[in-house]
Amino acid sequence: MVGVTDGQWCTQVVQQALAGAGVSDAYQLWPDQYADQYGYYTDTPQAGNLIYYNNGGRGVDHIAIYIGDGQAVHGNYEGQTVIAGAYLENFGLPQYIQVQR
Repeated sequence: MVGVTDGQWCTQVVQQALAGAGVSDAYQLWPDQYADQYGYYTDTPQAGNLIYYNNGGRGVDHIAIYIGDGQAVHGNYEGQTVIAGAYLENFGLPQYIQVQR
């Protein structure tokens, strides 16, 4: 999905990643709803965790997929799906979500 420029929102990218990882009931939510629906917050991030940002830099929330080594896949980030740092300026502190299947 990296490089996709067809306007997919961050939540659409996360929903597709969850479905691809075998989460059978994966569907698109608001970013702040993923922890309640699919897992729990954790202080020990690992690849495959979701990352919730409570202020996506433009006054909106954001959700991404942590891939390890301080990097994440971000949907609709500067107009496309990209790999960028997990710590994004002006997005708020990342909160990691451990997904349960």
